[in-house]
Amino acid sequence: MIAEVRRTPQRHRYLIRDPQAVVVSSGDELVLVKPSGESMAISDADAARAKVLLARLATTQAITSINERDRDLVDLLVGKGIVLRGGDELASRIARPIGRPVCQNLVLGVSGAMYATHVVSYVWPLRDQFCEQLNVVLTESARRFE
Repeated sequence: MIAEVRRTPQRHRYLIRDPQAVVVSSGDELVLVKPSGESMAISDADAARAKVLLARLATTQAITSINERDRDLVDLLVGKGIVLRGGDELASRIARPIGRPVCQNLVLGVSGAMYATHVVSYVWPLRDQFCEQLNVVLTESARRFE
């Protein structure tokens, strides 16, 4: 007799970049800002790896598709709240709206450190619902998220 064995789904088999987190690239450095406004910087070779990884994680990815050498970076980004880890509910909870964007390219200028912390929650919805490409320009004071 052959018994059917049901596999229980893994709880954390998908990854996606938090759409409310902001990633700002500046030379050899990446500044990552969580939805709470807390920021962190990644520099040098890790910044290049993180940039590629975060671009890939703009859409839901299976954990098994992540390169073994990037797993430590994924764990760091999950721990910092930049990347979300979850099961099937993750893909349905974060869905990109269907439809044609209003414009192809949009440049968003931010000045002042106080405004920079408030604009974080607007960046991804703007990108997802309004344009195909969003460029964020920060003044010197806006780059200081503290």
